[in-house]
Amino acid sequence: MKVRYLLFLFFYLPFSLRAQDFYTTGYFVLKGQVKNAKTNLVDFSLSSFFDGSTYSLKLAEDGSFNQRFAIQNQQSIFLAVDSEAVTFLVINKDTVDMSWDENNFSKTFLITGKSAIRTKELQVEAIATVERLKTFISLYQQLYQGGQPLTPEKKFTLVNDTYNGDVKKIFDLSGGLFTQSIDHFITRLYFKYTGILRELELLPLYKLRLTLDPSTYPAISGIMDGIDKYRNYSQLNYDWFVNVPEFRDFIYDYVRFYNMNRTPFMSWATPSTLTPKLEKSKVTSPSNFTLGYYKEAQKYFAYADVKDWFITKSIFDGFKFYGFTDVEEVYKLFATTCQNSYLKDTLQKYYAAIKRLKPGNPAPGFTLKGETGQTVSLSDFQGKVVYLDFWGVGCGPCIDELKNHVPALHKRFEGKDVVFVNICVDVEEKEWKDAIKKYNINGVNLLAVGWARNPVVKSYNVSGIPHYVLIDKKGTIAENNANRPSQMENENAIKKGSIDFLLK
Repeated sequence: MKVRYLLFLFFYLPFSLRAQDFYTTGYFVLKGQVKNAKTNLVDFSLSSFFDGSTYSLKLAEDGSFNQRFAIQNQQSIFLAVDSEAVTFLVINKDTVDMSWDENNFSKTFLITGKSAIRTKELQVEAIATVERLKTFISLYQQLYQGGQPLTPEKKFTLVNDTYNGDVKKIFDLSGGLFTQSIDHFITRLYFKYTGILRELELLPLYKLRLTLDPSTYPAISGIMDGIDKYRNYSQLNYDWFVNVPEFRDFIYDYVRFYNMNRTPFMSWATPSTLTPKLEKSKVTSPSNFTLGYYKEAQKYFAYADVKDWFITKSIFDGFKFYGFTDVEEVYKLFATTCQNSYLKDTLQKYYAAIKRLKPGNPAPGFTLKGETGQTVSLSDFQGKVVYLDFWGVGCGPCIDELKNHVPALHKRFEGKDVVFVNICVDVEEKEWKDAIKKYNINGVNLLAVGWARNPVVKSYNVSGIPHYVLIDKKGTIAENNANRPSQMENENAIKKGSIDFLLK
């Protein structure tokens, strides 16, 4: 019993005793070799406190690589090869050795760490996540593609059984080993599946629970009790906030989409007597979602680091998806109240770069390859309204817009001073041209190879597709997050920033 108690203390100490700066930085090393590599670059994503970033392993002629990367506490790597993928956590001063054959990724992928225990931790997560991709696909097919509507109880059972299957796989692979990294991996699963329960609107009536037989795993039976007892989505654990990306993802969505008339977190909310006075904002738009998130953070988060992170992330996302002016006013409001110097500095640097997309500023210029091999520049369209459509061949919503709504938009503005420029970001030239032909995509078709690495994608702050930008006849930004073609079907023609308005 004493051993179990000590384990609980180690993994579940309260916030005040486990606090650490979440902006602590370090490094990790990835090395290894790829057989039958198709290119000399292998991309992978690295989670962060905001959006994940994309990095590349640079392969030598023999397929080997050895590179060092910066890290912030613990971060999660997502490595995809063709239709297969693997994820694993990296920690400060990690050295991870990987190898695989691109012709058969899942059966040839090998991963090792600095020690036998670290190797086991990495292997448990890597093997489990390769198989988890299949279980995830199966779960979503059962939840969303079935014939008859499922009852809430049936939906919960499907999610909970899948969660239990994933935890069982971890216990089976670990062979009784239970470390902090394995604990964090199970926590990641807990919040991934709890996030699905939130999407299904099953919270708070249903809560994940382990149904595994503890006697099957005698070495860690006490830990199994703790997993159910101490993992609660309505309780704060600062260690999770710092080290578990899925936990941050969950609380970010949970607070933004929470719609019940009670406090969403049992130990997170500021006591009513301490509720801070919200500064009066000049933001008057009823659809200013970013301002709403700012107010929710002030109401629900007592801890400054978590509150400031939530608001910072909301502002980042606001500049990507909402009108610039509304978000800018919230940014200016928050700049005077942010208590975390790291977040304040990060946000100020981001704003300094993003303000080039403020309506009225010159649109960033570009030159890209067209479908006949010619080069096309934004300056070629001076004197015309330009509607930029950033899209991808593998993007379902992009294709839906191009097939079902763009033709009507083109017809509506036929013969007028407007140019529709389609910039494909996710494939190479052959796939791009095949898609143009397959979907009969009209307008000016351009290719921006490299997705997140492409300068055009960066300069227009495109983090997700489809993404639309409107540029007026003077070549200045009219809307940095313009409406989709489907939204324009009922758009007010006199709305400032609409194509009709810009053509006047």
